[in-house]
Amino acid sequence: MRSTANVAGSRTLSFRRWLALSIAGFVAFFAIWWLIAASGLVQRQFLPTPLEVFERFVALTHTPFVGYTLQQLGRNDEALKYFAQALKIKPGDEMAARMMASLDAN
Repeated sequence: MRSTANVAGSRTLSFRRWLALSIAGFVAFFAIWWLIAASGLVQRQFLPTPLEVFERFVALTHTPFVGYTLQQLGRNDEALKYFAQALKIKPGDEMAARMMASLDAN
């Protein structure tokens, strides 16, 4: 069975070609990010390298930041409420209302 992906409604790609293009895009994104960050065109505080971002993410899963680690924030209902408020979810948003109601029920 041959697998194809429909692109823009008119062309089809084989799965292998789609996968190769997806991987190439992923690699290109990180390569361009890394090159721009390493070149010094943008200050490191505004555009760190992907490795620095990953290292900071790992550090925040173990070291508290503003009193919580990332793992604790994911389990904290109050933190989720503040996150929803920070996103400025509209009061009429049905999905947000259900999320907030489920948090209030706990």
